Amino acid sequence: MKINKFIAAVMALTIVGGSVPFISDIAPDTVITASAADYKEVTEGDFTFRVYSDHAELTKYTSTSVKDVTIPSEVSGQPVTFIGEAFYGNKNLTSVTIPDSVNTIGSFAFYNCQNLSEVKIGDGVTDIGYEAFANCNNLVEVTFGKK
Repeated sequence: MKINKFIAAVMALTIVGGSVPFISDIAPDTVITASAADYKEVTEGDFTFRVYSDHAELTKYTSTSVKDVTIPSEVSGQPVTFIGEAFYGNKNLTSVTIPDSVNTIGSFAFYNCQNLSEVKIGDGVTDIGYEAFANCNNLVEVTFGKK
């Protein structure tokens, strides 16, 4: 309730006085900071990951000759929990196995993988992003984990 009264008072001052008081005048000891999460980029074979202190994210897959791919469950001692747009437009990929450690398949992760016909999704996946498998016209078999 106090916040509503405060907001009403600020709005009234704005209408009457023509300006809003600076936040530093209202709360001078408040410090606002922002920082990006620290990660290191790690490449293992054809996979590129962002490795954070508690997980890893698959960001790129570079091979155009390997048709059957198994995504590793960990890299640099961290579980792989997210698949980004790593396979976007890969025309040679025919099957992929996603480990139990992955909980999110990001938007457009496998977008336009036209020859992808089989996907094995591990038990950990709880989110599949927007158009993650769009334009995968040959996708005929999707197997979900045991849970």
